[in-house]
Amino acid sequence: MTPLVLVSYLVALVATFAGYGRANNEYSGTKVPTGQLGPFTRLSDWYLRLSTIVVALSSLVSDHAGLLQFHHSVPLTAFGASLLLCGAIMLVWALRSLGENYSPCFDAYTPTTLCLSGPYALIRHPVYSANLLQIAGVALSSRSLWLVVNLLIYSWLYFVTALNEERILSRDLPGYADYVRRSFMFCPHPRVRKR
Repeated sequence: MTPLVLVSYLVALVATFAGYGRANNEYSGTKVPTGQLGPFTRLSDWYLRLSTIVVALSSLVSDHAGLLQFHHSVPLTAFGASLLLCGAIMLVWALRSLGENYSPCFDAYTPTTLCLSGPYALIRHPVYSANLLQIAGVALSSRSLWLVVNLLIYSWLYFVTALNEERILSRDLPGYADYVRRSFMFCPHPRVRKR
């Protein structure tokens, strides 16, 4: 199972870096940030990223008790690798759809247009959803409870960030408040909302 997990880690890593690299290259530093989150959130993000990578890679080469492995199921590990790849694909799709409206999570700015294409037609925060899918996939494929904790922390950080973004965008971006009423935050719902 380790080769499958390793390949999924590498593909997701390349897709994520390529997606964010392209988006960051197109990001204009002249945009006015909303100033929504402080240095503690940035530091937490870097800690979570680094610890996720270290624990995930450690799980490929060791079954050490310190990794707090919570399962030894091959199908669950394969499902985790699949979630990771789905998250990577969704991330690239969301970043491409967002185009010039992209801004790094902790340097958010108020865009001038509302993106309603790609995954944004279904959910308001597909980049966050894709990142959470990837972290859930890594947690399952690494089998480490540490990464379940990281997933919970990231879920909370993204939820708080999304609420703050929505407050600002509903106030400053025409049409956003209506978009909030007819779309879902992180996950599309099986029932179709009326437009």
